[in-house]
Amino acid sequence: MDTGKRIDSQPASETKEEEFDLIDVCLEAGISFLEEGKYEKAIEAFSGLIAMAGDNAFIYDRRGVAYGNLGMYEEAINDFSHAIELDGSLAGAYNNRALSYFRQGYFNQAICDYDAAIDLEPATALFYANRALSYACEGDFENAASDYDMAILFDPEQPEFHGNRGEIYFRTGDYEKALADFDRELKINPNDTNTYASRALVMEALGA
Repeated sequence: MDTGKRIDSQPASETKEEEFDLIDVCLEAGISFLEEGKYEKAIEAFSGLIAMAGDNAFIYDRRGVAYGNLGMYEEAINDFSHAIELDGSLAGAYNNRALSYFRQGYFNQAICDYDAAIDLEPATALFYANRALSYACEGDFENAASDYDMAILFDPEQPEFHGNRGEIYFRTGDYEKALADFDRELKINPNDTNTYASRALVMEALGA
């Protein structure tokens, strides 16, 4: 006899818990694939997450990184843009979209996104260093040097910041400053053979 009561195979609360567990597992898998350089698998995991969990800024950002590492820049930009639409406070998404623009040679668009990232997180050295590269590619060495100044202010122990600023000074003929930067870089990382070569060119330019 039908009593009118429906007997579920699983309690609703248990089903929900399993759903959340599956989302967590997929998220961990996607992040692991990304860190291991298995970008196709990361994209599959993050796409599955989006299908299960709906719009999530962080997941779109992570999938965008995977696309970018595969050279699929349009797909990456679409994902970063979606992440930004969902959460405009994600400085990393602006930075990541800028990298995709940069890799395609769209330096002005990259600079605009780095501006936004810096507005959101003005003490992040990497954003200044990345914008400096875009400025340098545009031939704007003054702004490039200024951005490296800021990057070094916030992260003085990053050797490549000193080395890259040294290259800017070398290009603009400011050899004394270039030499000082290469010396600083070698003090932090004495095994960088490229910097020794750059330093030698500066010494030659100085007549030393």
